[in-house]
Amino acid sequence: MTLMRCPHCRQPLVRTDRPPYLVWTCCLCGGCAATLAVLRKGIRHDALQRAWQRTIGHGRTALLLCPDCAQLMNRVPTEGPEIDLCRQCQLVWFDAGELEAMPQRSAEEIAAAQKTERWARELREFQRRRDAHQEFMLWLMRHPISVPH
Repeated sequence: MTLMRCPHCRQPLVRTDRPPYLVWTCCLCGGCAATLAVLRKGIRHDALQRAWQRTIGHGRTALLLCPDCAQLMNRVPTEGPEIDLCRQCQLVWFDAGELEAMPQRSAEEIAAAQKTERWARELREFQRRRDAHQEFMLWLMRHPISVPH
C-alpha cells in the first residue's frame, strides 16, 4: 500500500475517525480524503450522485493530484462547497471545513443505515457459521469415527 499524501502540502495523510466517517486527514492543512462509499454513510445520496454526474462534462480538471492514484482530480460544484473528486479511484478531497459543509443525512437516516449494516453483518456471520457447520457435518459423514470395542 502506498502512502497517501495531501494534494496541497504533500504531508502524509493520517487515518482519522470522524463519525460517521473514517477519513484520511492532513494534520498540517486540515484537509481530508474519503471514498464515495464511506461518504454515503453521512452525506445525502442525491448530493453525492449529482457531484459524481458533474464530473462527466461539467466538472473542470483541478490542479490537485489524487492522494491515492496521483491522477488529476475533477473540481465539481455541489450544494455546498466545490470539491475535488477522482473518477479513477472514487476518492473525494475536501479542504478544511468542506466535509462539514456538505449536505448531511439526518441522524435518523444515519441510525437506520447503521442498524441495517449491523443486521447485514450479523446475517453474514450467521451464514458463515451455518456453512462451516454444514462442511463439518459432511466431513464427519465421509470420515466416520471408529470407536474401539
